[in-house]
Amino acid sequence: MENKGCIRRPTPEELLLVGNLAQKLKDLFKWWGIRRAPLLTFLAVS
Repeated sequence: MENKGCIRRPTPEELLLVGNLAQKLKDLFKWWGIRRAPLLTFLAVS
């Protein structure tokens, strides 16, 4: 029996979904990073 646990190849639809999720997260962190940048640079300098 080849099937070990639930390791299987994701379908293209699933890959697309994960890709979209990752992109949304990246955008969110970018926006959050821009908002936080002054504070972070202040902390880094002090």
